[in-house]
Amino acid sequence: MAARKSSKSRAQRAEALDLNPRHLWLAALGAAVAARRGAAGVAHEAGLRTRIAAADARYALRNLDANTRAGIESLSDRIQPFLCPIGRTVQAGIAPLAQRVGLSLGPQHAARRKADKPAKTSARRSPARTSGTAKRAGRKTARAVG
Repeated sequence: MAARKSSKSRAQRAEALDLNPRHLWLAALGAAVAARRGAAGVAHEAGLRTRIAAADARYALRNLDANTRAGIESLSDRIQPFLCPIGRTVQAGIAPLAQRVGLSLGPQHAARRKADKPAKTSARRSPARTSGTAKRAGRKTARAVG
């Protein structure tokens, strides 16, 4: 048979629950510590949020700057082929007037030309690869490997 726990009488429990100044002091001290820790945590969290918001703002400004510069460069590349002929025409029209007055306009705008294609290189083939069957065999192995 199990032993029964001894329990305090009601009078002893009531006496233990009585408040005395020491209990009040410890409760107030605990409340003050909890409030201080809570306030420190709130202040720390507010500081973190402000730093995160500032970092997000800097990131957004960098992205805006990069996107704006890229857009301007792209627009410039698209407009330049249309504006260069106009500039050459205006410069050619003003050049005689500038010479009469005694002004020099500087170098003329060069005509826009297409980029040169890279030169074709002729690769020498080895004697083993000259026949048609050797070429087909080489392609088959290259496909199988790739």
